[in-house]
Amino acid sequence: MNKYLDVSKSVVISSPAGSGKTEKLARRYIALLKSGVEAERILAITFTDKAAAEMKQRILKILREEDDILFHKLLQKMPLMRVSTIHSFCGTLIRRFSFEASIDPNYTIEDAIDSRIAWEEILYEILMEAGKEKEGKNLLLQSISERGFRGLENLKATINNLFEKMPFSVEATIPVFSFPARLRSLREELGKWPGASEAIQGYEELFE
Repeated sequence: MNKYLDVSKSVVISSPAGSGKTEKLARRYIALLKSGVEAERILAITFTDKAAAEMKQRILKILREEDDILFHKLLQKMPLMRVSTIHSFCGTLIRRFSFEASIDPNYTIEDAIDSRIAWEEILYEILMEAGKEKEGKNLLLQSISERGFRGLENLKATINNLFEKMPFSVEATIPVFSFPARLRSLREELGKWPGASEAIQGYEELFE
């Protein structure tokens, strides 16, 4: 019945909401503490800040009621408790290894609205850059201008769709060109893009 308290084994708890998973996870956390594992070496990951806070409260509540010595010992190590969301944990790793990842450790995460506004500004700059002395780009820009706003919106929708499929820089991912099969798949998908051939003159020729 209490097999989940055996910290020498891995366990999986699968049950619906409100069935006591948090209680069991809190008690397994405490079982690890009682086995001699330091709080800073225990990682408990949840999906929301609310769940993480609830987990900490549950652990402290149980200890306060059942083990006063361990309760006060854990209070002294509260800042070292690693009970957080997966996003917060990954953020900690990125900041810790920011030099290796070539990322500013003082980065911030924008909310959905600010992120969308920033992307719209970048998209505008991309379209403006398309008309600056780059072979082939002028032809695309001319084709779009002939189609009016319809052509522009189709191109914007295409770029936006690609961005949402892979919202990472080329430097941060393995280039697709390393894999011929994936490159062919991407080329075929782009070649058959709905509305692209209508919006851009000679669109199919770009993939020959």
